[in-house]
Amino acid sequence: MSREVRWFIRSAMVWLVLGVALGLALDIAPVRFALLRPAHLHMNLLGFMSLMIFGVAYHILPRFTGARVRSESLIRANLALSNLGLALMVSGWVVRQFPFGTPDTTSAVLLASGGILAGAGAVSFVANTWTMLSSGPPSSGMAGGPP
Repeated sequence: MSREVRWFIRSAMVWLVLGVALGLALDIAPVRFALLRPAHLHMNLLGFMSLMIFGVAYHILPRFTGARVRSESLIRANLALSNLGLALMVSGWVVRQFPFGTPDTTSAVLLASGGILAGAGAVSFVANTWTMLSSGPPSSGMAGGPP
């Protein structure tokens, strides 16, 4: 397993722990932390699920298709963009929940920039793996493949 794949899986597990911890806070004091529900959702779905899927896909797709990813550096960009984007989004929801004397535009800027970066991370994943799906060994004739 490559170092990058390990980092995708590690970061997915960190986001899972953070998402579960926030979920517990929401269970204990739902009204107090109501504005953090989107952060909880994104920690679990973008943080845990997407990063785990990216890491596992980078590990298994080359083995299943016999093709290489388009760019090794794009894998690292995918990891950085996805994690940084999610961290900015979560920060935006925290600033919205606990304003700390910041203007309301601060949370909007954090959310928008985080969303753009996380979206760029997802697009980099697709760009890096798309061509692998059109190559590889012939289908075994199993369900979903050509007859």
